[in-house]
Amino acid sequence: MTHIQRYHAYRIDEILLSKDKTVAIIDGSGVLYDPAGLDRAELVRLAKARSPINFFAKEKLGPEGYQILVDQKDIQLPCKLASTSLDC
Repeated sequence: MTHIQRYHAYRIDEILLSKDKTVAIIDGSGVLYDPAGLDRAELVRLAKARSPINFFAKEKLGPEGYQILVDQKDIQLPCKLASTSLDC
C-alpha cells in the first residue's frame, strides 16, 4: 500500500468514525467547504464508496459552502478568500 493509499484509507476511517461537524475536506480532486458543516450522510456515502470529493452532491452544500476542483479553470473564489481590497 502506498502512502497515498494509506492516507486515503485513514481519511475514510475518520469520516466514518467521526461524530464532529466537518467543515472542510481537501483531497486530490479539490476542496470542499461549508461553514455550517458538510452534509454527514453525503460524506458517509462518499467514504463507503471510496469516492473523492468531486463526487459530493453540490446541492447538499449550504448557501456559504463551495467546492473547488483541481480541473476547474477561471473560477471566481468566494469573497472571503479574496483580498479585502476587492469588491465581491
